[in-house]
Amino acid sequence: MISGYHYTSLRCWEKIQVEGLKPYSICKPALRDYIGTEQVKGIWLWQNRLYGLPHIGSILYQMANKGTTKAVLLDVGYCKADALCTDAGLIILHHSGIIGILNYHTGEETAVVHLKAIHQCRIELLEEFDLLDIWNT
Repeated sequence: MISGYHYTSLRCWEKIQVEGLKPYSICKPALRDYIGTEQVKGIWLWQNRLYGLPHIGSILYQMANKGTTKAVLLDVGYCKADALCTDAGLIILHHSGIIGILNYHTGEETAVVHLKAIHQCRIELLEEFDLLDIWNT
C-alpha cells in the first residue's frame, strides 16, 4: 500500500467518509502522450505531501473551485496496480498550477491518477482548513 495525498472540500470529505473516493473526470494535456487522450476518469493523488506555496495554492484552488471556505487534506492508501500505468510503469504527472498571477505549482510536484474507487477505510483526514478562521486569527 502506498500513501498519496488528496485535497478536497470539507463537504466532499463528509461524503467520502460514507462512500469513499470515487473516480471523477480529469483533463490533463500531458495524458495524451501516454494514453492518447487528455481525459480520464480517476482520482488525482499527490505522490508527496505538499508544503509552502504548493500547499497553500492547493487549498485555495479547492476553495475557489468548489465555492467554499473549508478544505481538507487527506492521506490516501492505494495500490500501485490500480493507478494509471503504461508498459513502462506508473505514469507520473508533473503539474503546473496558476490562480490569477499566482503560480503555485511549478511542475516540480508530481501526482498519479488512481483509476478505481478507494474505500473510506483507506482514507485519513490529515488537516482541515477554514479560510474564515485563518482570516480572523
